Amino acid sequence: MFKKTWFLATLAISFIAVAIGAVVFIGVVLQPQWEAKKLADNNQQACDVFIAAVHEADQQTTLNLAFNKIFRGANAALAIYDPAGTSKKDTWGPEYDEFLKLAQIEYSIDALGDQAFSTVGTEISVISAGCNALKLPSPTPTPTK
Repeated sequence: MFKKTWFLATLAISFIAVAIGAVVFIGVVLQPQWEAKKLADNNQQACDVFIAAVHEADQQTTLNLAFNKIFRGANAALAIYDPAGTSKKDTWGPEYDEFLKLAQIEYSIDALGDQAFSTVGTEISVISAGCNALKLPSPTPTPTK
């Protein structure tokens, strides 16, 4: 009887240790990988949505209509990161921050006056450069002698 109880206790403790190890492994190793992959996918999708909006803005006949398309594109890109709008996170990285800057410019567009075109254009250039950098393959390390 004592050996059977000892065996069951050892088995239970082993099972609990394996379960705790699995939870720790998932939380420390797998979860950050999943979040990084999701963020990379969100960045790419947001860039695609925004670049499409910029192409639509190029087709507009007035500057106000073009600005409207650009700002709607920036807001659509932001919505990709938090579709439900319930996250408590402040930022999702530099791409998100640039989309947010552009979306916030909309509220001061009238105050910017003649600088509006230049300011929006500069921000579009920054975002485009970031989006282009996302599409470049990551460099693979080469062994040294």
